[in-house]
Amino acid sequence: MRSCGANATWVAGLAMLLAAAARGQTPGEIRATSAPYLFAPVIVAQTTTVPLTVVVRNQMGKVIRGLQESQFRLLDDGRPQTLTAFQTEAAPGAAPAAATATPAAAPAAATAKAGAKAVAAAGKPRYVALLFDDVNSSLSDLMEARIAAVRFMHEEAGPGDRMAVFTTSGMQSLGFTRDRAALAKTIAEIAPHPRASGMGSNECPRMTPYDAYLIAELHDSGTESAMASEQDACAGNNRAAVEDAPGGALSTCGLNCTFGMPPALGGNSNGMPIEAMADAVWDMTRDASQETLQVVRNVVDLTGKQPGQRIVVLASSGFFSETLGDKKEQIVGDALRAGVVINALDAKGLYTEVADPVAQEEIVPLPLPTLVFVQAENFPMREAQVDAMASFAAATGGLFFQNNNDLTLGFERVGLAPSLSYELAFTPTPLVRDGKLHTLKVSLDPPIQGAILEARRGYYAPAPGLSGQEVEQELYRAMAGTATANALPASVAVEEKAGELEVQVQLGVTEPKQKLAMVAGLFDAKGNFVMGRRSEVDLALKRATFQRLSTTGLAPSFTLQTQPGSYRLRVVVLDEGNGAVTEVNRQVTIK
Repeated sequence: MRSCGANATWVAGLAMLLAAAARGQTPGEIRATSAPYLFAPVIVAQTTTVPLTVVVRNQMGKVIRGLQESQFRLLDDGRPQTLTAFQTEAAPGAAPAAATATPAAAPAAATAKAGAKAVAAAGKPRYVALLFDDVNSSLSDLMEARIAAVRFMHEEAGPGDRMAVFTTSGMQSLGFTRDRAALAKTIAEIAPHPRASGMGSNECPRMTPYDAYLIAELHDSGTESAMASEQDACAGNNRAAVEDAPGGALSTCGLNCTFGMPPALGGNSNGMPIEAMADAVWDMTRDASQETLQVVRNVVDLTGKQPGQRIVVLASSGFFSETLGDKKEQIVGDALRAGVVINALDAKGLYTEVADPVAQEEIVPLPLPTLVFVQAENFPMREAQVDAMASFAAATGGLFFQNNNDLTLGFERVGLAPSLSYELAFTPTPLVRDGKLHTLKVSLDPPIQGAILEARRGYYAPAPGLSGQEVEQELYRAMAGTATANALPASVAVEEKAGELEVQVQLGVTEPKQKLAMVAGLFDAKGNFVMGRRSEVDLALKRATFQRLSTTGLAPSFTLQTQPGSYRLRVVVLDEGNGAVTEVNRQVTIK
């Protein structure tokens, strides 16, 4: 005998109390979900096998064939590993070739074109998805990439090849087709659609997404000091402008900043503390990068459903993917399972950008610490911008074309799949459940002179907490029992009402990043499960929020409705990070 009419009130109570506790926070710091609890046993079935696609090329760019499993060596964070699987994988329709480990005499481009023709002749065309990153690329970069893509389509694509066009903004798209005119028209319409950036060139300090990352995520004091020095310089420059103006009024401010002046005179970014400004910029950047990665994943999934060679070409000026390692790992896993090669092209070409101190001095004289920092950060920043593209290409056996202004050549190279790859797999020994990136290094023994190995550079180990299946298993175990436990700072208050039961769980907040699962269930006098709800509270708190909630805690409240009678209320609170659990029993009566 049960009633599930409490679903809406349970969710409403949870949402209202969490919202009340979360006032003043930015979106995403506290996330809560709720669903019916089914109270069913869970079987945990997990695999820790890590797959690798390895492409071995000589100095001419030709794939080296005929390598054996015994020739490969693999290190996981420097620890030797044993391969658990090995096979060679030829591209569909690729012409067989004798094993060779010596440089090829024919140019790589000619060999690649011959391979493409062989695929078309075999009746298995290439499916090439051209993905233009119009969110993170400038107009000039996109124009060069568009021209090169059209040339590739007309000059290099085989008659049986099907191509598609996608953009990270979603503004332009065209499914797989052989209609060259339609493809060219879609490509010609691609234009920038930026979503997030650092502080504008007229803002002060000029904080890039990379600056924001260093401050918000790494708490880098050097970056924060450089930004503060520039902010102080801007403040002094604006005060001088005010003092020199007739009647003390602000006659000019090229910085669009206020420094405590009336809002009508400019923007308000300079009234923000450096840490708050960094948090705001990094939140925007991270959200935009998450959307970009989701589009990449969608295109990989769509391409993976096509027959023949499956290739994704990502053309981008680069985007920041730090702290999004799990999203990148999902894309790599999807691509490997579907046999999709991800090639990437740096639309920026040969990267020579450095800070222009003269141009910056025209805005405001930069203090020496800021000037030195700006000059030093350019190349590390650029490496961070293209890290995702390089990782996708290396992990899936593709190519990453960068530091070259000949984008036509770039499209010619990245529009191809390797004619042969080596598929390896291993089970990490020992398995370190730390949720961190583990570095992989693949080599040949004995080494082959001039051989270039392309393989994924690492993998993310399982998180130190429980997996999704393990969470469900632990919740079932705890709900099925009758013992009590108090490993977490959590208490339960119950109010019995006519036709319903109000349950409030007072949760102590002990970590800024914490994920808690809660279940409340009713059992009748015979021990039969009557009804229940479960919810998750996912915390990613900033410093100020954590300091406040570590004192006040959270207090989600749930209302359960069922038939009158006596019940045993069982409440379980589980920390998914370390497995700590609080289990509470109450005898209750619903009138």
